[in-house]
Amino acid sequence: MSGCLPSFSEGQFPTVDWLFLDLNSYFASVEQQDQESLRGRPVGVVAVETDSTCCLAASYEAKAYGVKTGTSVKDAKVLCPHINIVAARPKLYVEYQQKIIKAMEEHLPIYKAFSVDEMGCHLMGRERFLPNATTLGYRIKQSLRNLGVALRCSIGLGPNCYLAKTAADLCKPDGLTILLKKDLPHALHCMKLRDVVGISHAMERRLNNHNITTVEQLCKLTSEQMRNIWGSVQGETMWYWLHGEDWKEKPDSPRKSVGKQHVLAPKYRTREQAYLVGLKLLTNAATKLRRLNMWARGIGVTVAFSHLFREIKNESESSGWNA
Repeated sequence: MSGCLPSFSEGQFPTVDWLFLDLNSYFASVEQQDQESLRGRPVGVVAVETDSTCCLAASYEAKAYGVKTGTSVKDAKVLCPHINIVAARPKLYVEYQQKIIKAMEEHLPIYKAFSVDEMGCHLMGRERFLPNATTLGYRIKQSLRNLGVALRCSIGLGPNCYLAKTAADLCKPDGLTILLKKDLPHALHCMKLRDVVGISHAMERRLNNHNITTVEQLCKLTSEQMRNIWGSVQGETMWYWLHGEDWKEKPDSPRKSVGKQHVLAPKYRTREQAYLVGLKLLTNAATKLRRLNMWARGIGVTVAFSHLFREIKNESESSGWNA
């Protein structure tokens, strides 16, 4: 599957155990691939086409003007007056993801798709030698370009999946970055706390309250100190990850809930119309429950207004893997 890779002896070259792929500005890139007129132009992808909503994704041409995920459409048009606002097409993004997975698996089996735009591959045997892992990374990049000229990805190589993802985040767009175990943890010291995967605004404040303001200070903590600051085993797990250990993830927890959400277009922002949309979401959730052969013990409804939605979305994107 990984093609003809040369053989190396142990110790001849450094090794890495994971390859992580991050599709750059995925929703916007797919729109640019599907609509040639959008290529090279700033694009903002939204749930509904109204100035009161926010951008779910922004192309790199839009990001150059300061538009990013969570920026309101109204603000985006001020920052970038010529931005192209397009409505999201989730089915199209899933279709492209399946094509991308197929292209990737011509080179490596995918260990796990962490989200629609993030995938990890566990390297084995000869794949682990750095020259071979780098070659595989560039082959995957080329396969994506063959699939669509507007599709770009950043690839990270590292001793564990967490650091491979961190490496992919360090050089965007279209980068290939390597983090070797022998270079840890000082190779991470150039990062800001908020750049560390899993550190949200709230966690940054908690770290600051413990006089931790830099990644260098974070890496000097013991595993026990990190567990105490996080208040859970997640802190200890992150300590092992940051120091290059391939700390095994816990098996996926059983599903505890099923949810559906929808951003209301202006014409549906009345009590009566919102109620009808809620019924439809309930029906969709019930359908999924039946498909999963599950029962519900209760139903909860959450309503968020536009400014609160942006805050919630920004917080969730910075808090962990499934951003």
